[in-house]
Amino acid sequence: MKNITLLLLLSFVSLSITAQDYVVESIGFTPPHSYLQEGTGINIDDGYSNVIQLGFDFDFFGNTYNEVVIGGNGIINFDIGLAGGFCPWAFEEDLPSTTMQTKNAIFGAYHDMDPSVSSIDEINYAQYGTAPNRRFVVNFYLVPHFSCNDIESTFQIVMYETTNDIDVYIKDKPVCGSWNSGNTVTGIQNIDGTEGIAAPGRNTSDSPWEAYNEAWRFSFFEGETVEAYNTTFSMCDTGNGGFEEFDFSLIEGDVAGNQSDVTVSFHETFLDANNNVNPIPSPYMNISNPQTVYARVENTEGLFATSEVILEVIDCIDNDNDGVPTEQEDLNGDGYPGNDDTDNDGIPNYLDEDDDNDNVDTIDEITGIGAGFNGVVYNFIDTDLDGIENYLDNDDDGDAILSVFEDYNGNGTPIDDDTNSNNIPDFLDDQVAIILSIENETIADDFTIYPNPASEIVQIQSFNFSSETQVVLYNIQGQLVFSEIKNSENGNFNIDISSLPTGMYFVQIQSEGNTASKKLIKK
Repeated sequence: MKNITLLLLLSFVSLSITAQDYVVESIGFTPPHSYLQEGTGINIDDGYSNVIQLGFDFDFFGNTYNEVVIGGNGIINFDIGLAGGFCPWAFEEDLPSTTMQTKNAIFGAYHDMDPSVSSIDEINYAQYGTAPNRRFVVNFYLVPHFSCNDIESTFQIVMYETTNDIDVYIKDKPVCGSWNSGNTVTGIQNIDGTEGIAAPGRNTSDSPWEAYNEAWRFSFFEGETVEAYNTTFSMCDTGNGGFEEFDFSLIEGDVAGNQSDVTVSFHETFLDANNNVNPIPSPYMNISNPQTVYARVENTEGLFATSEVILEVIDCIDNDNDGVPTEQEDLNGDGYPGNDDTDNDGIPNYLDEDDDNDNVDTIDEITGIGAGFNGVVYNFIDTDLDGIENYLDNDDDGDAILSVFEDYNGNGTPIDDDTNSNNIPDFLDDQVAIILSIENETIADDFTIYPNPASEIVQIQSFNFSSETQVVLYNIQGQLVFSEIKNSENGNFNIDISSLPTGMYFVQIQSEGNTASKKLIKK
């Protein structure tokens, strides 16, 4: 059964435009990176990290930064003078606010948390990608609330090079109403608090609020021109012979894109759009199928642009042959399947054969054949019981390692990886959670392990090693079993694995900012 009620919250697309240059819109909940990464060392209450390099220049409210500090209460702050200092927990102001103590910051889900009550690193970060498309990722993973240590928050913040976009993925943010009034805010604020924006319904005055499996994108528009984007507006045929009512408010964000201070109107002819006359009322019944109408996007100074909008009424059977009827892929129930894009890849779910971008086709995940062993059918639909069915969930087993990164044999799909040989693929098995930075395999081509399998001494070789290289080993449960800084001579060094139990391990090397991982068998 499809749990449509839950999914309405996950995929509802809205666009909030203010007088500022930043806009915030809801996006599909598919965190692009795993929650387990390198720890920040923030294991005390109300603390900031040391200074952390972003790895690229990032523009934030007109200023350029390449360093940040991470606050234990859900913050990325660009004021590096706060490094190692106090991260405020008490606040009651809405964003923006000149009186709020914390400024010049990204508020993932800013509320009073206490990582000190757990011995694990719940707050971590990583850098991914290559210029000009690098990403800086910060995770707050299962961080206990202060005063309510039995409840935990999990969310991910992603900062993008070049576009300067900020994505916030909130997996779990429950309420501790007995402390600080349950105050929480998700948003951004500039250096003096004069500009800022919060996600709709997620400002401080909306508190106490809770959120599960939702995501927001904060993006910046800079330019003196106005753009209008061509759009196809598809509606399901409900039996009216190819004629339906189109609600144009559903596509204003598609037509205007990331622009502030603009209005959008729709017209039956190009001349009407160009002359700004005879706007079409909404909802509008198409007069042919398909039909081309025209959008006009105009700013407050009178600059405008026009674009084509194709209205089409489609047979909503199963347009992508993924086993899910198209009308059921209209997750937010607005009658327009084109604005439901769970994995944010630009392909709406009803045309996407892999809705959650985990390299397991939707049809495999809904039938349970995703287990993929010896023809046995496994009835996993919502394996981790998080309310998101597997075909829309990019971490199917809830082990904090994305399913796409549980492709440990590197053949392009996790469907046939069964590291512990229990006839359950690793991406459906929460007992296998191997922390590997396999997204940055920049030195993997000449990284070799010999002998493999091995019983005692293993030689590791790469011409890209620096003089100091960190080598770590994980077992199949994702537990760290070995970590050491090695001094490489002629690109070689040895490690002794004689004390390790027999079995499969994963070797991860880090050298000059590059990371690679390979499998090792201990016999």
